[in-house]
Amino acid sequence: MDLSAYAADLAAFNDKTALLFSKVKVPSGYVGDTYVWQPAGSVPCSVLPVTDKLTVELYGPRTEQMMLLHAAPDAPIFGGMGVAFTADSTEPEYTVVSVKKRMTHTYALIEVMKIGSSGEGAGQAPEKAG
Repeated sequence: MDLSAYAADLAAFNDKTALLFSKVKVPSGYVGDTYVWQPAGSVPCSVLPVTDKLTVELYGPRTEQMMLLHAAPDAPIFGGMGVAFTADSTEPEYTVVSVKKRMTHTYALIEVMKIGSSGEGAGQAPEKAG
């Protein structure tokens, strides 16, 4: 049974654009190599909170910092990539933990990358004392 006919219907739910980043090895000026984030395109998607029992059991409290990204079945998303939702981002806000390709869509489990000592996630402005 070919379910790809439904992919166009599911695309109507894609209300965000995810900017994708990949890590590229760059020679260091000192010893060894370093890695930098390089833009790798963008994909239309929808983003939902993680609510399924299996993911919650597998990752535990980490799921509070995770979201589930839904994209087209041929979306070029791979594990370890970076993802940002701000249009002018030069670095990712999230990292791709796992990817599941299906006939009608691609699931990507993403996790916040930068959590400072104040406990705020990427893309959130710190509260100002006032």
